[in-house]
Amino acid sequence: MDLVNQHSDLSLAGKPVDHYAEIREIFKPDSSKAIMERLAESDSEFSAQTKKLITKMSPLAISIVFEQIKRGSTMGIKEVFEMEYRISQGFMNHTEFFEGVRALLVDKDRSPKWKH
Repeated sequence: MDLVNQHSDLSLAGKPVDHYAEIREIFKPDSSKAIMERLAESDSEFSAQTKKLITKMSPLAISIVFEQIKRGSTMGIKEVFEMEYRISQGFMNHTEFFEGVRALLVDKDRSPKWKH
């Protein structure tokens, strides 16, 4: 199940290619905080729905994935898989992972209480 379908109240209109210029402008590789600021400043429906979707996710995970993408862009496939494994193991020792599982799969309230 993809992320948009997990949040059935959020459906991004169109395909990413329909929003290519906006995606390139908003999702610059500077920081996850700057991306969220650009989403908030935009008055498009795509940006509003994207911001709504992202704000339901763990802020810690968003920051880690952002950094992971930046670092992975300069790595070979073996290094990327090793990084992915280390990150996954790190999340298994962190409360955010278990809170996400609780909110989505156990209590099914879809209201995680993120610590970070």
